[in-house]
Amino acid sequence: MKYTLILIAALASALAAEEPKPATPAEAKPAAAAEEKIYSATDLVALRPLLGKKITVEGMVLSTSANKTETMRFLNFTKNYKEALSVVFFSNMGGGTFTKEKLSEFAGRKVRITGTLAEFNGSLQFKMESLDQIKIQP
Repeated sequence: MKYTLILIAALASALAAEEPKPATPAEAKPAAAAEEKIYSATDLVALRPLLGKKITVEGMVLSTSANKTETMRFLNFTKNYKEALSVVFFSNMGGGTFTKEKLSEFAGRKVRITGTLAEFNGSLQFKMESLDQIKIQP
């Protein structure tokens, strides 16, 4: 009987050693952050339902332009601005950083832009507040 109790105690001890311990909060791995969806600046079908939401778009800037009075400047992803998202800069915003020279640096480059999607006269646009919203991509 004495040996039986010793055997049971040894077996119980071995089983307890094999059970995994629950992770403490410090040991628990954080859930991976969901990847932010990046939309094409020319995919108007996917973009239109996202009006009013903060999103990220990516595309190749074909050119820059401005209105006649130079109060608004634009980054263009297509020759016809109605075929893509418009990126709009009001020259009285951005602390003087929305210069023609500064915006021309984006022409011919692939960029990723985050902003709140809006609509003006049926065309989708980002009204830019800062150049920090634009990241040049490799």
